[in-house]
Amino acid sequence: MRVSKQQVVEFIRERGDGDRADRAESELPDHLDLPADEAKLLGYGVSPIDLAGDEPDHGGASPRGESGEAAESRLSGSN
Repeated sequence: MRVSKQQVVEFIRERGDGDRADRAESELPDHLDLPADEAKLLGYGVSPIDLAGDEPDHGGASPRGESGEAAESRLSGSN
């Protein structure tokens, strides 16, 4: 997976760590290749999973109900 320095800097800023974001902006290369550059990310307190994309975080739970039904069918009232 390839991530841009800007993605990393924005992620750090969103967490409220401006000093660390400024440092990352001046020290990181324009792009990082993961997992090869994972250690560089970890040095700024960022895990590759933090940048994994737009997948919703279900807190480790399945997005399906306990019965296995899809969320859409629960919302639409279909049984």
